[in-house]
Amino acid sequence: MIPNLKNCLFIEKLDLSDNQISGEIPNWIWEVVQYNLNLSHNSLVGFQETYSILNLELLDLHSNRLQGKIPLPLPEAVIFDYLSNNLSSSIPDDIGNFTPVMYVFSVSNNKLTCVIPESLCNVTWLLVLDWSINNLSCRIPTCLFEVGNLLDVLNVRRNRLY
Repeated sequence: MIPNLKNCLFIEKLDLSDNQISGEIPNWIWEVVQYNLNLSHNSLVGFQETYSILNLELLDLHSNRLQGKIPLPLPEAVIFDYLSNNLSSSIPDDIGNFTPVMYVFSVSNNKLTCVIPESLCNVTWLLVLDWSINNLSCRIPTCLFEVGNLLDVLNVRRNRLY
């Protein structure tokens, strides 16, 4: 369980990585932590409903046991790391409409299915997409390879793409 910090007015950076925290991520955490939240390498399984992720630039949830839907990026967020979880939903079609800048978006080693949305082409600063080791069986949008796109790394290995 994450220690109860909801009486704190503002925490700029909270790093509770590499602990033995289990259960759900409490919904109050999105109001308290303002910029960077690292809960990686724990045993977290999901999010308390209803949650609204606010004000984060970095959200690191890799190496947990998260299930269900992918939390959508925020306009302010630039790094989302969901590597090595049990996320099994499809990637939302409009995921690229939520943030103008997304430096890193990693969902590698999950159980994601369906499409790589063309809305990702709406992100003006998209540097790293790591969607490797999933169950994606679709095509890669050609717009990701157009001149002017800032994509540096696209890792989609170990899927069933065409």
